[in-house]
Amino acid sequence: MDLFHMRSLVLMLSAVGFCKGQDAPVISGSISAVVGKNVTFITTINANDFGDFLTISWNYKKPSGDIPVVTSVPKGDTYGEGYKGRTALNTSNGQLNIALLTGADSGSYSVNMVTNKGLSHTGLIMLKVLDPVSTVIITSNVSQPVEFNSTVALTCTAQGSELNYKWLNGTVPVVADGSRVILSPDNKVLTVVGVYRNDLAGPIYCTAYNVELATSAPFNLTVSYGPENIFLTALSNPMILIKGSNITLNCSAQSSPAASLQWSLNGLLLPAKGPTLVLANAVEAQSGNYSCIAYNAQTLRYLASTTTTITLIAPLSGANITGLTGNLIAGNSSVNLSCQATSGIPTQIVWKKDDREHVPSNRVVFSADKSSFMINPVQKEDSGQYQCKVKNAVSEDFAYIRMRINYGPEKVVITGKHSVHVDDLIQLMCEANSVPAATYAWMFNGSLVGLPTNNYTINLATLQNTGTYTCLATNSITGRASTSDHKVLVIEKGIPLPLDEEDGLTGACGRQNQFSRRTRRKPGQKLERSAN
Repeated sequence: MDLFHMRSLVLMLSAVGFCKGQDAPVISGSISAVVGKNVTFITTINANDFGDFLTISWNYKKPSGDIPVVTSVPKGDTYGEGYKGRTALNTSNGQLNIALLTGADSGSYSVNMVTNKGLSHTGLIMLKVLDPVSTVIITSNVSQPVEFNSTVALTCTAQGSELNYKWLNGTVPVVADGSRVILSPDNKVLTVVGVYRNDLAGPIYCTAYNVELATSAPFNLTVSYGPENIFLTALSNPMILIKGSNITLNCSAQSSPAASLQWSLNGLLLPAKGPTLVLANAVEAQSGNYSCIAYNAQTLRYLASTTTTITLIAPLSGANITGLTGNLIAGNSSVNLSCQATSGIPTQIVWKKDDREHVPSNRVVFSADKSSFMINPVQKEDSGQYQCKVKNAVSEDFAYIRMRINYGPEKVVITGKHSVHVDDLIQLMCEANSVPAATYAWMFNGSLVGLPTNNYTINLATLQNTGTYTCLATNSITGRASTSDHKVLVIEKGIPLPLDEEDGLTGACGRQNQFSRRTRRKPGQKLERSAN
């Protein structure tokens, strides 16, 4: 069918639709897009709201007459000249996508949609195709501004159509105050009167935008000032350090251009220059009062920092923890941990467990000097990393040890269905809390079955598979074992499963199912009872 006959069919069906009435426009208003990109005309129709559409027709409206874009009828889609290959029509909701836009695509587009019930839906939207944004550049009227004296005017230029502009100082939008910070009516010129040192340190960005946006390269100007606000930073003041330490002092001053920095010890200039003073493997003779002096060659000003006192003395080192031997079993074992230093005498010892302070309790008893503590008996929650910190006035050292408490198995739980039909899958999973991990065995009606894993599977159930399944969990270190029973009922096909299998909560008589538990003892093993 040619385009003329298809359009005739659309007009005829539209007329029928209008006879039956129509809703509000399915699309209206205007939309902007950029040359070379895509645009989608989104209708207000949700797919299947009105059933299938018999015809959908999009047209580009011109004073000389409508130009077909795409027309869809049950036999297929027909595209107007220049639109095939760059348009896509969603026939479920009438949405149209046009790709590779040019300036010639600007204008009004109408849509007419006729349902298989003869209802007609129409709409009109205006498209404006803009030139893309590019080449955003900031220029300044001065190159070396001076704080409080200079007025700086920044101009933003860019290529593109219908551009708007905005300014950012770093990530913060620039807000004009009308007196010192001024924006031109078109936002292209940013003026700062009596510039401050940080006004243009930003960096400053200009963003030009229409539908798309582009941002300039970062722009900043250095404003001359200082030196002032000089700071000497160290670990502390005074500093009492271990002999042989590597000491780093840092000096900073607010200055533009950057100030030169020199160091002094007890009022005498040192050869060292720059923002950092490093004393490697420091000795007692380097103890004293340190300061730094800043000098700005442009402003010809000097400024000295406050002093920092450094004292160097002998170290404390070689902390270690002893007392952990053999396997520890929850409820049966005790442990006594001690902390010592191989060099120096600690005046304070602090214990931590898992990065939290370790404190006395009815099971944890510390010695008077905190050098050791006993746990009697150990419990599973005592597992973790223990830290000992030895400390004196000049240094501290750390030692670590990890303690594992063996326990279990406990809380043996079997998960799986309690009733299935013949040929159904029986899949049981057994889990137990245990350190180290438990080993598992399965029994059916008292006899060992399956492999020694924590899961047991029967792919095709038979009536003979009805019975009690027992999971036996064993811990090789604690010597303990624990079991859990799980009853399974296999029923002929066609017979309804008990109510407890239907709703997962109650048995056939409206009660929660209770299953007996049997505990078996192996030689040398302790058994714990677990319900499931």
